[in-house]
Amino acid sequence: MNISTYTATTTASPQAIWQLWTNPKQWPVWDPALKSAELHGPFRQHVKGTFTYQDGKTVPFEVVACHMLENFVLAVPYLQGTQLLIKRSLKTHGESVEIEQEVTLQGSPLAKLMLKGKKDALVKETGVQITRFFELLEGISSQDKGRVDVAASRQAF
Repeated sequence: MNISTYTATTTASPQAIWQLWTNPKQWPVWDPALKSAELHGPFRQHVKGTFTYQDGKTVPFEVVACHMLENFVLAVPYLQGTQLLIKRSLKTHGESVEIEQEVTLQGSPLAKLMLKGKKDALVKETGVQITRFFELLEGISSQDKGRVDVAASRQAF
């Protein structure tokens, strides 16, 4: 069940985007709920990691798919036996790069129904995260004379 999808077009290099995406030390910069993020190995499929949130709670995650300079998917346990899947992908179109982030909730229909009240908070958190990511990328891109144009579409479950 799709929660939100955000897209952006930038002239930043795919390598710059990928480096920012796959460096967990940078994740708390654009996710204000995170205190830290740690990988237990190099960024690749099946590597596991840990998020530590500002409230001290730690949550494991796994990179369940990874295609270098194309896309990756993080799986994060959520509530009621569900999990959030965060897919980030990029596609090169000439001199521009399209970036997309899709957040999906997976789980039983009953669990998703019980979590319907959480959707607004998830959409808001995702919006803050992606906006901060684009601001950080824009700062890096401006050093490379790139630019970022953001278009967001939100779909609720």
